[in-house]
Amino acid sequence: MQYFILPVIAAGVLLILPSRGRSADEKDIVSRNVLVEVKGVDLGIADDETFKRPNSWGKLETGDPTKFAGAEDSLLPTEVVLGGDFSGPASRPGMSIAWRNAAQVEEVEVRVRNLGDTAAEGRVWVDILDEEGKPILQLEPPDDMKTVRIPAVKDGGREGKILRMKSSRELNNIIDQFDRERRRYDVRATVETVGAVDVNPLDNTKGKSWNVPHRVAPDYTNVFNYVFKNDTAEPKTVRWLLERTPYPSGWKIEGIPASSDPFVLAPNQAIRGTLSMKAPSILNEGDFLEARLSLVDVTKNAIWQQREWFQVYDTIPPTVTDYRLVTTADHRIGIQVLVSDKGSGVLEATGVTTQFSTNRGLTWAGASHNYKSGNFVVPTLFEAVIGPFAPGTDLQIRFNALDTAGNGTSVIPDAAIGISAPAGAEKLLDLATVFPRTLPNAIYNLDPGKVDMSEIASEFAVAVANSTSDPERIEAIGKVLKEVPIDADSKKELMDAAKRFSAETSKGTIAQRFEELVTDLPTKNAVDETVREVPLTRIIAPGADKLHITTLELTVK
Repeated sequence: MQYFILPVIAAGVLLILPSRGRSADEKDIVSRNVLVEVKGVDLGIADDETFKRPNSWGKLETGDPTKFAGAEDSLLPTEVVLGGDFSGPASRPGMSIAWRNAAQVEEVEVRVRNLGDTAAEGRVWVDILDEEGKPILQLEPPDDMKTVRIPAVKDGGREGKILRMKSSRELNNIIDQFDRERRRYDVRATVETVGAVDVNPLDNTKGKSWNVPHRVAPDYTNVFNYVFKNDTAEPKTVRWLLERTPYPSGWKIEGIPASSDPFVLAPNQAIRGTLSMKAPSILNEGDFLEARLSLVDVTKNAIWQQREWFQVYDTIPPTVTDYRLVTTADHRIGIQVLVSDKGSGVLEATGVTTQFSTNRGLTWAGASHNYKSGNFVVPTLFEAVIGPFAPGTDLQIRFNALDTAGNGTSVIPDAAIGISAPAGAEKLLDLATVFPRTLPNAIYNLDPGKVDMSEIASEFAVAVANSTSDPERIEAIGKVLKEVPIDADSKKELMDAAKRFSAETSKGTIAQRFEELVTDLPTKNAVDETVREVPLTRIIAPGADKLHITTLELTVK
């Protein structure tokens, strides 16, 4: 059972996709009004719908019954893009890795949805897997979200909920190591339906792969090596399942397992193989192919292991705007930037970086930017902090943004601005580490001229406190606020916010503690501080004109 697109063919779906570059046997886009919900509960890991493109899950060409994915009963349900007047499923699994700046810890976000007409509860977790699919680490949401309730499809279940897994230093170290070594790893998300029978367990688990080459080039052959291994002590009865989006014109995957018959995978037994795709000479910008090769647990009719292969023809690098550089009194430098990429999306985790040199460009160090808000396709906010540096250091700075296809841009916009923040503003950087999530740091709102740091700090603290239910983060807010000059007016605003929080059932405990911390804050008279503009000198580094690299130079005061 699934979210049907009528007319229905057995348990399959009618294909829908854009007319540009489609295969001759694919169908036209249909309106959203032909969709109907399914009876019962259908929790699942959603697909990514940020691209706003009417794509479609498809099936292999019919006519060859030995192709297991061509069987009508092997198709998974579609995800429907909410854009314009069209419907159609999305491309990749709806999970992302966001490099946050809460102690530089990675977080994994997963979108869970319900396509049924009945609300349901589910338990969600995420596994980090190595190249062979062996679990390295399991992540769970915070305690208050370990069991999540998703409403019926018409009551918001279609959109679902985004869950953020509880972060850890161990997760950060694992992801960082795999990214530095360019080794493949997978993220597998699972939602386990609680207290009900899920009508379609095949979409309750999905996997997404990182550090796999995604770029497609004319006349080149892409290969995808896979391994499925039974690491358990018991034999597993499984069957093959391949899902994919419709082939762009001239695209076709070769090497797909030909049989859908169940077979037994013995303990410690591994299956290795290779998929390949020879690209045609003529490609359309933005064409892509999403494929998922899975072993299905026959007894549960659920995905046991899955490998994902995303391929895209994208030659356009990311677009960079609103570059802001802020120097602070403690000799650190904060950098905020908007990056967008409508082709394949900005590369997650470590796709946006700043490189810096303290020896006039002989050697370089790097810092990954922390994702703040956006979907990696439309303009998405990234921030980074480098330093502190010794006063008088001649610093050179470069910037790089990569998309999923591997296109990069290292050009800093001509409209880039640099400012020098007044003393005390650096504490805003510390406050941002308390609960960054989607909250931009207030220090980047500074513009040249007079500012009231007390007002800016209090407004930011209220926004941070409003975004958390974690008592430890409230304690951290209090600690930072004690180091920021707060006047009487700003303290009153903080107290008023604490009282507002106390009216919310979910914030009763933290509201009380927040009020206690604010009560103990010392105050001082308001002082207008001056924000000054910092000259950013563009230097022509050797070979920069050929490499399209912008290098900025400034002296740390």
